[in-house]
Amino acid sequence: MKKVFAILFFLTIDQFAFCQQEGVVQMQIVDEDTRKKNSGGDSYGLSLKFNPLLFLRGDVPIYIEYGLTSRVGVEVGAGITFTDYLAVDFISNTFSNQSWKSNIGYSARIDFKIYASYFTYQAEGAFFAIGYRHQRYSRELLDNFSIDNTYFTDNNDFKLAFGYVEYFADNIYIEPYIGVGVRYKQFDEVSYVYDSISGFNVYEKSKLSKQLPFFYIGFKLGVSLN
Repeated sequence: MKKVFAILFFLTIDQFAFCQQEGVVQMQIVDEDTRKKNSGGDSYGLSLKFNPLLFLRGDVPIYIEYGLTSRVGVEVGAGITFTDYLAVDFISNTFSNQSWKSNIGYSARIDFKIYASYFTYQAEGAFFAIGYRHQRYSRELLDNFSIDNTYFTDNNDFKLAFGYVEYFADNIYIEPYIGVGVRYKQFDEVSYVYDSISGFNVYEKSKLSKQLPFFYIGFKLGVSLN
């Protein structure tokens, strides 16, 4: 009988020790920081950002970045365009005194980003990006009596960039960048020609295109949504 009680006693002690150890494991599993750090398999980060300097180019986009893996992310953006204050005016000086009205256009872009170091639920650190951007600007010649008096400028940019994501709050960060690219520009040019049928000089629109390299530098402000 004593042997039976001794066996039951040791089994009880062993079960108690196992329960204590199990409790420790359970505490580690439900720890919030540990759960976030180990959640990389389900989500690698989601953030919302904007670029304040692009306002000078008459472009107001909103960006969303999503982590595809622990080092690769994709960033997409869309916005509206209006007056490009820094653009070179391709319209002849003959029409510089005419009345122009800027209309609302649009822009869209996509970038694939590779980070130098691994991240879990917030992308951060140095990165390299390759991307494409399309911008359409629209304006209207108010003194034109023809039906077709809207003129467009389309920019198609292929670009490379280096940048860095630095957090200055728990989920707020700044993203400075520098890059180069090639722009394929198409634009409507206005000319003044003589119409032999009406006997008057009339406006005529023609579409031109050119390619040019460009250099860009700036920063974005972002908020992590994780």
